[in-house]
Amino acid sequence: MQCPGAGSRASIWSAPPRSAAIRLRAIPQRAARRGFHRDGQHAPAAARSVTSANRPIPHARQSSAVFNLLQVSAEKEFRLRKHLQWIVELTLQQKAGNGPVNVPLVYTRSRIGYLGNLGFKNLLLATGLEIKYNTPYKADGYSPLLGQFYYKDSNTVSLRLPTINAYFHFRVKSFTSYIRLENLNTVRIKNGFGWTNNNLAIDGYPYPGLQLRIGIFWSFVN
Repeated sequence: MQCPGAGSRASIWSAPPRSAAIRLRAIPQRAARRGFHRDGQHAPAAARSVTSANRPIPHARQSSAVFNLLQVSAEKEFRLRKHLQWIVELTLQQKAGNGPVNVPLVYTRSRIGYLGNLGFKNLLLATGLEIKYNTPYKADGYSPLLGQFYYKDSNTVSLRLPTINAYFHFRVKSFTSYIRLENLNTVRIKNGFGWTNNNLAIDGYPYPGLQLRIGIFWSFVN
């Protein structure tokens, strides 16, 4: 599934931006959307149904029309303290015409946390919270039979809460590691504690609850 917005372009280890960056893009899209419709009478160029014995059979087809997707992105870093930073990314996007693609109008991601070495020469540490949000939009459908997303404009998907992740990334010389607790926003306390307050990715398919991700990268040079 397509990401709701442009997302982050810069690594957490890259040099911080010196000023706000604004990007303007008009992206032509051709025949990129595939899928099917169960309604044989209304099937846009993106997809059609083939019927057999009066029962619809999913059949993926590709759109032949060309359409444009306009995206305007901005990124800004705010220094709250010497080692405390707040990085904000904002994307506005809108399709031109009736192209078979669904995107939210606004997508934003914020990271607030510590970036420094705690006084250790060889250490680089980044830890804090990441918050992502997008406005409600008509999301695609998904066919488990075909293993594909398909164009759909009948259901609006909205977030119950912004997605909240905690991260702990560090590097010591050639050793890099990260620990992430993702989807903290799914916590539910009412009627028993759990991680079941899930946001929907698309209609009928929620994002997972709490996830723990651990990763390491270690390079050796002779």
